Amino acid sequence: MTKSKYIPGERIREFTDRIAPSEAVDAAYECGLYDGDYAVVHNPRTQLRPELETARTAASIQWRDGLVSLEEIIDWVRRGARHPITKQASYQVALGEEKTIALLLINRGLFKRHW
Repeated sequence: MTKSKYIPGERIREFTDRIAPSEAVDAAYECGLYDGDYAVVHNPRTQLRPELETARTAASIQWRDGLVSLEEIIDWVRRGARHPITKQASYQVALGEEKTIALLLINRGLFKRHW
């Protein structure tokens, strides 16, 4: 029986690698296909995981009556996707990962494109 050395953060990194957007999503972002305005989904069709529901609730209060641009979503994620009243962060985002998390939130159904 061999002992393996525990590496802090390894399990979470393995998990986030599995849910990370594909290269096609990154290419779509680079080509501007995500540009535009979004609305927060107030009544999702399917139940969201708890961490996504926390972020959706914070976003629905933050932008309760209006549309939000992709850049505003990215900036909100950069600041931890904070709840506007409690100031509690929904996500701890590593520097440079704001765009990736914002696209994940869009692709997971927290925001819908406004045409």
